[in-house]
Amino acid sequence: MAPPHPTCFKNASDAEIYEPLSHDLLELEEKTMADWDDFEARVQTNDENMVNMTDIQKEFRQQVSDYIVAASEGQKAFVAVQKRILDEIWEFLSDNFFQMTMEGQNGHCDVRFVPHGTRFWKDNSKVQGYTENPRELDDDYNPSGLYIDIFIFESKHIGDLEKRLVGYASVLAHEALHAFLALNTCNCDSCIMVNIAGEGATGHGPTWQRLAKRLEAILRTCFGPGINFLRQNGLREEVAAGLNIDNIPFEEYGISREEVERKVKV
Repeated sequence: MAPPHPTCFKNASDAEIYEPLSHDLLELEEKTMADWDDFEARVQTNDENMVNMTDIQKEFRQQVSDYIVAASEGQKAFVAVQKRILDEIWEFLSDNFFQMTMEGQNGHCDVRFVPHGTRFWKDNSKVQGYTENPRELDDDYNPSGLYIDIFIFESKHIGDLEKRLVGYASVLAHEALHAFLALNTCNCDSCIMVNIAGEGATGHGPTWQRLAKRLEAILRTCFGPGINFLRQNGLREEVAAGLNIDNIPFEEYGISREEVERKVKV
């Protein structure tokens, strides 16, 4: 953990109870990349302390099988299985990629599955998932008890059940990265000014883009090539919020300019 800066909080007692992983978003990015490189290297060498890639893939194939079977057992049973599998995927992600912070002194992150047809689903029917971060809603949040919710919405419009489950894994990992950065970077007024360039106007700035590209590649090895964070959509949001499209390093992100321009007036 990084020691609090003297200027981070107006109230000294807040600084005593809150120690973010980093005050510098770039520093957090570099540390996270190194951790993920270590994870991949240890998995590939069958480190005895790590679950091996074959087991990861077998477990996901079993989850897909369970998911397809449950689809024929009625909506109530199907929703229950969807929730269980999402919890299992979440456990895998948090244990192996976000273990530093998803639970602990910096706060807590929960995943909530929203079944099709519920009032909350109807109110958000155009999205697959989102992260509710109280830092964006309330300037007076308690920094030592930050609770973030990730909502995953049932995607009945995806008829192929395996593709639907891969889609859930993609959305969950996409949103988990937002939650991870929120929980681990100091968001006091002074640190926000330092980190805003990396964060971006919508949370899909350079730091998120680079980490998302790396994690997406790793998870394609785990769950198959269908994993897709829709990173180009995040760039569209950034452009719509004012980012100059000419300043985007498309080659570095592995995204074509055409993908971003397609639905954004520039």
